[in-house]
Amino acid sequence: MKIAYALRNFTLLSGASRTVAAVAQRLSRWGHEVSLSAHRFPPLGVWQPGAIRLHRIPMLSFSSWLRAASFNYFAGRSLCRLRPDIRHGHGDLLGQDVLTLHNCDAALAYHTNGLHKISAGTRYLRKRQLHGNSFRILTVPSQRMRKDLVEFERIGEEGIRVIYPGVDLERFHPDLRAAGRKNLARELGIAEAGVWFLSVLSGDPLKRNLSGLLEAFQALSASRPALLFILGPRKLRPRFSHPRILWLPPTPAPEQVLAACDAYLLCAHYEEFGMPVLEAMACGVPAVVSRSSGAAELVESGKNGWILENPRSREELLHRMEGVIQQDLSELRRNARKTAENFSWDRTARQFLSLYQELSP
Repeated sequence: MKIAYALRNFTLLSGASRTVAAVAQRLSRWGHEVSLSAHRFPPLGVWQPGAIRLHRIPMLSFSSWLRAASFNYFAGRSLCRLRPDIRHGHGDLLGQDVLTLHNCDAALAYHTNGLHKISAGTRYLRKRQLHGNSFRILTVPSQRMRKDLVEFERIGEEGIRVIYPGVDLERFHPDLRAAGRKNLARELGIAEAGVWFLSVLSGDPLKRNLSGLLEAFQALSASRPALLFILGPRKLRPRFSHPRILWLPPTPAPEQVLAACDAYLLCAHYEEFGMPVLEAMACGVPAVVSRSSGAAELVESGKNGWILENPRSREELLHRMEGVIQQDLSELRRNARKTAENFSWDRTARQFLSLYQELSP
């Protein structure tokens, strides 16, 4: 089968680009002819495409609307020349067989009380995508996002399929814990003892409730010997500093940091899924996950992690972090890994392939 993927920014930092990379590589290895069209690609050496054909798409960048419209135009022309059996877009095309959305901006605006602003380019795309017959099947990464698209975008749920992201179970593994913790402690000049928390920020700090996380941890650290690592771009770092809050730059090997920590924190106001939660669980690291996140569908509170019912409540988040410090985590670590083992990238790729075969028998 000839399969063409298209997304504007293939950076390997977003859930969209990591999903495309993992699924495309597997389908290519399984003998399918796979191409990937994008405006941005990662630096040479960061990702090995193998037999996947890459096509760089030009884009006009004067405004968000022009970026959206120009990428759709040029990518559409490129895909017409390729003549694939399946066109799979990830939020940036107006014509495709399969549309996978990774964001529901209307739901995010609701959960942030309107503070999240939707760009003109996103409004242009979503309106025409969801109400203009631009796809045959729509897929999303969680039941949460499926429900929100029905509620906020007023589309029928019968045309929405849920396909969860996967995780590389060999790359993200509990065996990395001892060496990862030792190496990180040596690199940062800190002690290996104590409880280590981790949160990953790939973008919007408002969406991921960064201020609420920092406030709760400051209250915790006043009486508890814990550390908070935040993995994310320097531009997101607030002006104040705290001796127990350590900022780490984005890394191509997040598994080393994930495995080294004791608990992962996702206290987002809203998250369509939250791939670092699954990656943490694969490393045997239980997670505190807000109920308004898609990854909460993987968590059984008290068994393989904890649910944060109200991410706006500093007291609840503080209570959850204190529970991590006081609790024996051995069983939760084992259960977190067992849960993650049900979500391999091979499983995700097979689900997408079955969908493609359904559309192109």
